[in-house]
Amino acid sequence: MFRPPSVDAAQRAEQVGTIDLVYEATGVTSVSFAVLQHLGINGIYVFTGIPGHQGPRPTDTAALICSMVLRNRIVLGTVNAHRPAF
Repeated sequence: MFRPPSVDAAQRAEQVGTIDLVYEATGVTSVSFAVLQHLGINGIYVFTGIPGHQGPRPTDTAALICSMVLRNRIVLGTVNAHRPAF
């Protein structure tokens, strides 16, 4: 069962400074998007976790797009597949 982190994304960003790279593997959308908001300029965010069906979640898509473009951020998804999959 998922347990929320003891420190939220804003607190973690404050502790570690600029976040340049995130390799997400939880599949927990609330955590993933909270951390994405704190990705630094020129940062890279890699989604690998697959969320279960959780229903729609409210997201300010205009703010997300502006943040991605103006801060030159990269978001990508990848799958861990074995050799025959390629």
